[in-house]
Amino acid sequence: MVNNEELFQNLFNKELGILRGLGEESFATLVHEQDHFFNDLFNGLYTSAKRRFELMFDIMVLEENEEERLKDLYKYFIYIAGAFTDKFTIKFSFRWNIIATSTSLMKVIDRWETEDDYREGMDFIIHTFMNAINSRDTEPSLHPHVLRFMTYVKENIYTNLNLYTISKDLNLSCGHLSRLVNKELNSTIPSYIANKKMEYAAKHLRDTELPISEISEMLGYTSTSYFTTLFKNRFDITPSHYRIKALYEYRL
Repeated sequence: MVNNEELFQNLFNKELGILRGLGEESFATLVHEQDHFFNDLFNGLYTSAKRRFELMFDIMVLEENEEERLKDLYKYFIYIAGAFTDKFTIKFSFRWNIIATSTSLMKVIDRWETEDDYREGMDFIIHTFMNAINSRDTEPSLHPHVLRFMTYVKENIYTNLNLYTISKDLNLSCGHLSRLVNKELNSTIPSYIANKKMEYAAKHLRDTELPISEISEMLGYTSTSYFTTLFKNRFDITPSHYRIKALYEYRL
């Protein structure tokens, strides 16, 4: 019978040694870039996400011993694949296709044998993550009323959306619709609407030269400062900095 306590302690000491071997500065950089890597993915910033992933990779290959280096890469890439589900669920909501994405990626990574496999696989991982993110609104297992709600929000995003109006137009009670949305999207209706409006705001910031105040007003916000607060809560960056960052990436 396996002695779990003894096995854990042996593995713990080994992993702790590996982490300490990275050095505090490298480890801090790894954690920092990792957080921003996922934020860039969720914000659709491919170039920035790739650059951060490459930096994370460079830190993970500091180990001189090739065999140990491959072990480190394997563990870290498996971790990144699994962390995607956790980060996505916190940022958006629970989705079966996101879990399937993580577990499928783990099985793909399990077949990689060389450092080049991991280096070349970074682009595949980023595209796989982004495809999963972009398809999150079309998961077929959602309740029909929730799908109707999502379509309604998308088609009326530039109007003053609220629970009462939506429920009335969908011929559903406010309580029933709220419970369905909360259960299947893990979100309140006001939060879902605000997040969707912020996604449209981000698109206008990337694709147009409209002033931030005009984008704010177009999406139904009379206060630009309130709009800015909502945008920063959603994307961890102000609208003006988001536009600058998107423009910089476009020019790369």
